[in-house]
Amino acid sequence: LDQGGDLDLKGSWRWADGWQLRPGARLTMARSLKGSNLIRQATFSATTPVTVSGDGLHGSFALNAGGLVAERWVLPPLDGTLRFEGWRFNADLAVPEWGARLHATGRRLDGTAAGTITGQTPVKAALSRGLDVTTRAGALSLDGTWRAGAAPRVEGRLRGRDVALDWSTPRASTPIWG
Repeated sequence: LDQGGDLDLKGSWRWADGWQLRPGARLTMARSLKGSNLIRQATFSATTPVTVSGDGLHGSFALNAGGLVAERWVLPPLDGTLRFEGWRFNADLAVPEWGARLHATGRRLDGTAAGTITGQTPVKAALSRGLDVTTRAGALSLDGTWRAGAAPRVEGRLRGRDVALDWSTPRASTPIWG
């Protein structure tokens, strides 16, 4: 992060065949900047005991994040769950304001993370903020694969159903910093 925010870890732990973070523990990241993008506060809360061992992280978390603000677009608040089983994980994320849902799976592969993604969202004007076209109606779905690393990559299909586009509405040209 270019201008990181404070990290705050609150919770209790115990020793039970190794270090264990108890349910209810919370890690909160304050607002921060990455380039010209504002990352709003995010909190991860342990919903099960969490352990770290030689085969990775084990446990579940709830995510509550304030979203992201870029120069010409905004990602509203999101929430979700993340479940870790060693070097494997799955996540269910939602952007309630958009009605959007995303499911991701991942695993460690040759020293880097890789996995699958699926998602769906109704089409709303807010999705097209900053584009030369305004989305008005319909639905979008996606499925694909992702891989982290030095050159992160996402490959997949984005499908639209009954999508209505308005090419005559001017795009937003002023930055939003909320």
